[in-house]
Amino acid sequence: MLAGGQAIAGTMIELVREFAAATNIGVANTWDAKGLFAWDSPHHLGTCGLQANDFDLLGWSAADLIITTGRPDLALGDAFIAEKLSAWAPILNIDPEDLASLANEIHSVTAPDNRLYSQLATIAQPGYTDERVPLHPARAVANLGRALPGGGLLTAEPGIVGLWIARTFPTPALNANEPPRVLVPTFRGHDEAVRQSLAAANAGRPTICVLSSPLGTEAQSLIKTATASGLNLVIDVWINEKSGFEKAHDHYDNLTSAISAGGVHVIETAIEFSCTNDLIAAAGGVVAWGGLSPTETARIEP
Repeated sequence: MLAGGQAIAGTMIELVREFAAATNIGVANTWDAKGLFAWDSPHHLGTCGLQANDFDLLGWSAADLIITTGRPDLALGDAFIAEKLSAWAPILNIDPEDLASLANEIHSVTAPDNRLYSQLATIAQPGYTDERVPLHPARAVANLGRALPGGGLLTAEPGIVGLWIARTFPTPALNANEPPRVLVPTFRGHDEAVRQSLAAANAGRPTICVLSSPLGTEAQSLIKTATASGLNLVIDVWINEKSGFEKAHDHYDNLTSAISAGGVHVIETAIEFSCTNDLIAAAGGVVAWGGLSPTETARIEP
């Protein structure tokens, strides 16, 4: 099963989980549906559609049937589902509220061989504890996860920043009607991530927004609006140049200090973007958001 962002809306999330449990089916989610399952759930196949070989590594070419629910096409596009996935198996699209009626008719006896987790774990696990500066992107993600308070929201700009957040941020399972803990928009640009952050901060949620440099004019304008409105918002800008800290843990300290202080804070974090080549070697080229931009491609050159 492939689930999109609408599968985590309201009570839809419980319907998908109940169906997965009843049918022994594993569920992959698009990046706008993170939190559908806890990262260590037996039904969680990972966040997919970010890179060219995600579904190949899941073993879906051997599937007898692929079920889609919650509009994954909003993130992946209709063409991707129609062309790539349907070349492997019939596609059955069903709304979350109709899944229960299908539960007695479908059962997965043998799950496909999931090599995506093992491939990515060889990159993410050492990265989470990497002490080098500039930071391994996975270490920056780990720091963000630790710093984000309960009930908070982490947003990220689509592209190379959003790739690392969507790929390596380990999500706890959401409760029904609980808002997402992490959000990467389905369309490019700083602006939508900042807008989502402002909306969350305006609702009283502790919020961190991760962007790449340089900040666009509209993003800067939105940040000024947040400052003038007295909102609590931390902007973590990932840069190529060396930032003002010497230890990987300093990034976490900067985040927690900014959150504790309240108000709007913009911090800069030096990232070793060349580590993205390891992701590409493991799971293929980036396909989400139309792929990496020329500027992002230049950043990952060793």
